[in-house]
Amino acid sequence: MLRAVVRTSAISRGQLVEQKTLYSTALSVEWDDKPGEFVRWGRKVMQWVRRVAPGWHRYKHHRITTKADAARAAGLEMAF
Repeated sequence: MLRAVVRTSAISRGQLVEQKTLYSTALSVEWDDKPGEFVRWGRKVMQWVRRVAPGWHRYKHHRITTKADAARAAGLEMAF
């Protein structure tokens, strides 16, 4: 019996806990075996994310918005 491996794209929303800790939002995409139209759309989404989240938090793979950066500077803890 053959079994297919299903790979999905995912966006998980961050959350603010007790008004003092912000947990990250994660974007994850598997481009393999996706239709070209989906890949084009996904790349546009990622370009948009890069525009609205131009900052970095600690590492190059932790992008943050200017609003989140201001909140961090004001004492909000960021958890990844």
